[in-house]
Amino acid sequence: MIQRKTRHKGHIIKVMFLAAVARPRFNEAGECVFDGKIGLWPFTKEVAAKKNSCNRPKGTLETKCMNVTREVYQSFLIDRVLPAIYDRWPKGQNPRSCENVYIQHDNPPSHNLDNAFHVACNSNRRFKIMLKKHPANSPDTNVLDLGLFRALQTETWKLNRGNNIDELINNVQAAWNDYSVQQLDHIWYTHQTVLDAIITDRGDNSFDIPHVGKDALQRKNNLPDRLPVSAEARALLEEYRFI
Repeated sequence: MIQRKTRHKGHIIKVMFLAAVARPRFNEAGECVFDGKIGLWPFTKEVAAKKNSCNRPKGTLETKCMNVTREVYQSFLIDRVLPAIYDRWPKGQNPRSCENVYIQHDNPPSHNLDNAFHVACNSNRRFKIMLKKHPANSPDTNVLDLGLFRALQTETWKLNRGNNIDELINNVQAAWNDYSVQQLDHIWYTHQTVLDAIITDRGDNSFDIPHVGKDALQRKNNLPDRLPVSAEARALLEEYRFI
């Protein structure tokens, strides 16, 4: 077995990705009609090499990582995420009805968008796009942080290690393509149990993620689309007069 090494632990290849997912949808026969995978995009760009080297001549295009500024993040949302939603989102029972789509992200300064994004959101009459930020100190309320990124990382590590940025991106893309619809559906169901646990924990984040036997429910074709609010959570909501 060959043990791979790096020159310095600060030289490990890293790439930041933007991913967008939704809850998969199935018909009455249990067949998937929408896999929920909107898209996965690396924050990279092609840059011409400034000098000759033993690996490539001067002027060769190389893939380089980008600094994710507010302008870069907003351009990815406008030029990639929104068109992917318009293209891949399943049509409802009434094709003329307006679809409400919520884009949830966290709270770094680069996610403070300006009016250009809101103008782009209103460019398609079929969709009403709204931004939501997940609560501070609650990454479990974001499906990507809850399970998707960890699952992709696990599957990527099973592949041949990439020697450069392009190979790393190819590995992550392969893991994304092979990621099963059922697993993504399970994450969304877990997301609902987490929201219930946050309520029963009175807004704290010290809870353990509930285990509900999703695989067994899936085998019986009995995994519900919506998780009912537990009696304990409902009692607390009534106590604080939210319902």
